[in-house]
Amino acid sequence: MHWGVKGLGNIEEIKAYLSEAPYCPVCYYTNIIMDKQYRWLFRQNYHSEPFINQLSEGGFCSVHSWQVGKSPQAYDMTYPYSTVLNNYAYQIYGLLNEIKRRTKKKTGLLSYFYSRLFGNRQPKDKSNFLQCPFCDLQKRSDLYYLTRLLRGLDSGKLIKLYNNSPGLCRIHLYQALKKCSDKTRVILLGKALETVEEVLKDLEEYKRKRDYRYKDEPKGSEQTAWQTAMQMYDGYRKYDS
Repeated sequence: MHWGVKGLGNIEEIKAYLSEAPYCPVCYYTNIIMDKQYRWLFRQNYHSEPFINQLSEGGFCSVHSWQVGKSPQAYDMTYPYSTVLNNYAYQIYGLLNEIKRRTKKKTGLLSYFYSRLFGNRQPKDKSNFLQCPFCDLQKRSDLYYLTRLLRGLDSGKLIKLYNNSPGLCRIHLYQALKKCSDKTRVILLGKALETVEEVLKDLEEYKRKRDYRYKDEPKGSEQTAWQTAMQMYDGYRKYDS
């Protein structure tokens, strides 16, 4: 099962997210999708067979698991986890018995039981082979919006609006530069440089106003410049901490 990503049917919907985003528009779009999915998890998905099957294949990552656990309705996880843990016990039993039966000569069966126990979808990075449904949703949401944003920039329809936005964070800028034309790369990098220079000015201004000689001057955007810097450089994942 793959949880849905909100469709962007036309350029106006892409523009709407781009114009209202207070930080990286890709992060912003994905955070909205994650908000909705957390809500739907307890309204509909938590007891559905496809969701329980997906949870059994990999489980939530440790971060998103405890985001779910913070919900006032977290007790509803009793139902899917009853099934998930029953499956887990069965898989442990199968692996344990196979290890007891095997001889010094390796058989090909252990890989089957390992995959059943630790997740069927194993990417090349073995350190992160358990595919959390929310991590999966984040990646697909990012790709979905970023692809359409780049398409709009390549066509020229979104250039003005993009230049008036906060621009992409460093993480999504890196991804975008691998996918777009040189013409669009110039737009993206130009906006990134402009944003960095503006934030640097605010950071320096904040440090200046920390000096006792200027501490009584009116406060401005420099007071939250550190947040803007972190969002721009690291991205903003509402549900990653």
